[in-house]
Amino acid sequence: MKKFIVLVVDDDAGLQQVLGMRLRLAGHDVLSALDGSTGLDLAYNSQPDLIVLDIMLPRRDGLDVLRTLRQTLLTPVVMLTARAEIGDRLEALSAGADDYMLKPFSPRELEARISAILADPVSDRLLADAIEFRGDWVFDLRNCWIRKGDQILRLTRMEYKLLRVLALHPGRPFTRSELLHQVWGYRVAQYADTRVVDAHIQRLRAKLGGAEDQAPVRAHPGVGYIFAPLDVAGQQVASK
Repeated sequence: MKKFIVLVVDDDAGLQQVLGMRLRLAGHDVLSALDGSTGLDLAYNSQPDLIVLDIMLPRRDGLDVLRTLRQTLLTPVVMLTARAEIGDRLEALSAGADDYMLKPFSPRELEARISAILADPVSDRLLADAIEFRGDWVFDLRNCWIRKGDQILRLTRMEYKLLRVLALHPGRPFTRSELLHQVWGYRVAQYADTRVVDAHIQRLRAKLGGAEDQAPVRAHPGVGYIFAPLDVAGQQVASK
């Protein structure tokens, strides 16, 4: 199993100790920070594979750290929050978090979510070539970028995984529960809040741009979301 570097930024020393022990037992290297400023420095200097980031931190709060990170880094981030309000969680997702957990939580569940984000079960053989569609769009799912004309659009890891699931099955609508399972690795019983999917779709579509009826990723009424690129005639691919 590949060893990953996980950075845990939380001002609770006890939580740091528990998470650090579990993650090391799972085979990962663990870095720790007790405040936002130190966590940001470690993120830049150590280039971890994933960051666990509390929202309420001394010196610099987690949302500010996240927004700063997202200016230059695509590192997956799982936010920890004691705030139960939906608006706070959606704010974290909109700022670029890949997932979130409410405190108090099970360290075992957090470990499972970290493993799901870092896992990449799709065979590289399926991603050998870029996927090119009619018009200016080229989706390079191996290297995590989209080209629209001369513009290169970078994706976060979860945006990339979400787009990949949809783009490898053009015209096939996916429910939010299916996307949670295939992209995040969660069963619905584990994660009933499907708004995490909506938040990531919104960020992905903001990067893709365009009107609703011309967007390659769009809502499918009564189901969820669909990847519907333009065919050679310039018309949207029909749903299957």
